[in-house]
Amino acid sequence: MWSSSTSARGGGLALKAPPAVPTGLFPFDVAVSPDGHSVYVTNFNGKNISQYDVGAGGALTPKSPATVPTPPGTTFPHGIAVRAAPSPAVPPAGGGGTTGGAGTTSGAGTSAPTAPAATPPALSEVSGVSVNPGRFRVGGAATAVAAAKKVRGPVGTTFGFSLSEDGRVSLLIQRALNGRTSGGSCVRKTRKNRNAKPCIRYKAAGPALTRTGVKGPNSVPFSGRIGRRKLAPGKYRVGISSTNAAGTGTPQYASFTVLPPGNAKGLKK
Repeated sequence: MWSSSTSARGGGLALKAPPAVPTGLFPFDVAVSPDGHSVYVTNFNGKNISQYDVGAGGALTPKSPATVPTPPGTTFPHGIAVRAAPSPAVPPAGGGGTTGGAGTTSGAGTSAPTAPAATPPALSEVSGVSVNPGRFRVGGAATAVAAAKKVRGPVGTTFGFSLSEDGRVSLLIQRALNGRTSGGSCVRKTRKNRNAKPCIRYKAAGPALTRTGVKGPNSVPFSGRIGRRKLAPGKYRVGISSTNAAGTGTPQYASFTVLPPGNAKGLKK
């Protein structure tokens, strides 16, 4: 369910009617169409997008269909942007011609060039992803607190990266697991495929962390916890992507290792 509210006098919020509308599994990102008539919600664990009409007073009503699937191969969809549709050609006042795609009037009379279209925003691309230190123990508190403390031993880490443009950053933590090759993919090991070629597969350790990123270098402290849940000792990778009005850029990855509690030397190979 996704809750909706409206601003009351003095800036307070009051529930709309209905106070909530159904969504898919783990609703994550929200986008509103430029005309304000539609709302879209990515469902992180549902691999689909919920869509709604905006009625009087901002009330939401599911469209038909209520959800649409994400493209094949999409895992854990997040990040969404809605762009305005291009305006159709409109005849100029007084008749005798039409407005062409190049922004000039053709037909009877003289050509009148229009203002040039605004330059579309560039994607916010991620580069230079790093994890320092790359081997650490899980901190005892929330990410922003524990990762900033200076205590004896490698407790927590910092994700570093650069953005080509400002954007909303998504950091998805995935655990590295042993698998077996099947049909060109790395799948879970089973009795049936146990003799197939070994490989490494990745499984999300929890929902993605989100932060506001700026153009240039960025850093995000990480204690080894996603919410209250701490990562188990093992090997992981972080996938970092950024979303702005132009869409979502390509994720970039870096690996790290979570050490057992009190183990300064790390995991056995």
